[in-house]
Amino acid sequence: MFNKIAEGFVYKAPKGGKVACGPRAAICADGRIVCSYMVQTQISQNDFVPMVAYSENGETWSGAKPIWPQWVGEKSPFVSVRNTPDGAVSVAGMFFEIDGEGEMFWSNEANGMKENKLVWGMSYDGVNFSEPNVVDLAYYASSEQPGGMLVKKDGEMIMIYAPYDTIKKKHDVVTNKLIKMTSKDNGKTFEAGIIGSVEGDVHFAESWIIELGNGKIVVSSWMPDSKDAPDVYFLSGDGGESFTQPIDMKIGGQSTALEPYGDDMVLVSYNQRASGTVGVWLALGKPGEQSFNLLANEPVWEAKLKTRSNKSEDFDNWTDYAFGEPHVKVLPDGNLLVVFWCLQPDECGIKYVKLAMQEE
Repeated sequence: MFNKIAEGFVYKAPKGGKVACGPRAAICADGRIVCSYMVQTQISQNDFVPMVAYSENGETWSGAKPIWPQWVGEKSPFVSVRNTPDGAVSVAGMFFEIDGEGEMFWSNEANGMKENKLVWGMSYDGVNFSEPNVVDLAYYASSEQPGGMLVKKDGEMIMIYAPYDTIKKKHDVVTNKLIKMTSKDNGKTFEAGIIGSVEGDVHFAESWIIELGNGKIVVSSWMPDSKDAPDVYFLSGDGGESFTQPIDMKIGGQSTALEPYGDDMVLVSYNQRASGTVGVWLALGKPGEQSFNLLANEPVWEAKLKTRSNKSEDFDNWTDYAFGEPHVKVLPDGNLLVVFWCLQPDECGIKYVKLAMQEE
């Protein structure tokens, strides 16, 4: 169903240079494609610099520049670009203060992150971004926020995040709840709520939120502690006020970046490290209140290594992963662009795969 048109690099990392992560794609007002990504000294080091690069066709990329140059060396943001209903490009995510050179934002010993906050901004041309707006977390925790900000058709803004333990562990953190931060006043204030929860000592990861053409809201998440149903979604028919209990997507992967497709379907780009072809996969589903209704599920890029040191694919070893964080975007011509990072033996940086969707 997904036929490859082209493959290449958005950003090719130099040997021995900085690594790249977290790519996301959006469409500028002039029709160009913008891809955001972060560069950092090494995986888990607290010196993210968010970048953007541009392309006319998704195959040739140029014009790379920092999103917020005023924050370089002072703060460490991990952010994602997203399109808004009025044609603008939002950028949002999480950020960490930088307290010392070479410090890490993640600790394997603590199984947690340095304390952080949420951040968002807006661009009406996809090139010039507003000053960053800081949003405090709802509860004591660190936030894992990889999916940016949804701006709904009615203008409501929603950011979601997964609570994680902090490195300093000043207080206990409840990690089995997925949190939403909602603004109905153009980002002046945000109100906290809960999308859903699961029983037990579990975590959510790589969570996303989208609005379908029919107005339903879909939230997805990877639960790395669950072997039976690692990828779940929540469905809302009332604009995100309430959600179903988590429903198994039945793709058995890692990461769940979403993209609306048509009126009632969704594309899911994810990593497969445990079974089948190791690499980046793409699925198409029609989410309902009982089933994800999987319509297609195929590998679109094959990796040579799942981890760099031949460790297991478990979340405990995420800092050893050799590829990840895919995101799919529907282009203006109907083709699909999948972007992801890789640290493979012969290719490192931010890669893209351009696909044509063939109806079956």
